[in-house]
Amino acid sequence: MALTLENFKQEIDATILQRGRQYYRAEQVIDLEEADDGMWSAQVEGTYVYEIEIEQGTQGELTCMCTCPYDWGPVCKHIAAVLYAIEETFPAYVEPKPKKPRKQRQTRQEKVLGILKGLAHEELMALLGELASGHREIANLILARYSAGGDDKKAYIRLVKDALNQGKGEYGYIDYMGAVRAARGVDSLLQRAENDLNQGNTSRAVAIYQAVFETVVEAISNADDSTGSLGGCIASAVEGLGESGELLY
Repeated sequence: MALTLENFKQEIDATILQRGRQYYRAEQVIDLEEADDGMWSAQVEGTYVYEIEIEQGTQGELTCMCTCPYDWGPVCKHIAAVLYAIEETFPAYVEPKPKKPRKQRQTRQEKVLGILKGLAHEELMALLGELASGHREIANLILARYSAGGDDKKAYIRLVKDALNQGKGEYGYIDYMGAVRAARGVDSLLQRAENDLNQGNTSRAVAIYQAVFETVVEAISNADDSTGSLGGCIASAVEGLGESGELLY
């Protein structure tokens, strides 16, 4: 039987369910947000801060994802905790559906974009400068997307290494949450390469794909890539090189 908001208390293992309820009651579910109708994201504080995504299908079935390394079953205690939070915060999804459609709520991203659109150019530039100076990950994101690297592979290798460094711990090891953070930065470069490929700048796209492939393959041996985030970057780079080869030859 598919997992739903109506049956999750019966379908989830009793021990996992109890621990999830404890997490929820201890207010360890933070930043719960409905990104769209029937789509939620949240964070749960445990040994680390884990990221959870839950999506409700057309028949009420739930698709759940958590960044924790639990592999003993389809649902971990963090997902169970978020299901309790959704049940409490969004009762309309559990109770009978109202006849009238619910008023669409703005997502956090939509609220932020609305504020940014209202800022003057000088205010926006000052904000971006402040964020980039205080958060290395944001600075790397801007460099990855907009720096003038040409088709110099070495320049992109440095950017990939900067992204990977964001995921490294005290002894240089990338744990599974670090792998997620590092992959975000690498994904920005991959997006740039894809845009270059679509715009006919194949040589720069190839340089980026090669930089990602060579650098991430070397780094993944010293990483816990349980979520497959870094492996996905490697796969995207290989796919991009294949598409580039077809255009070049």
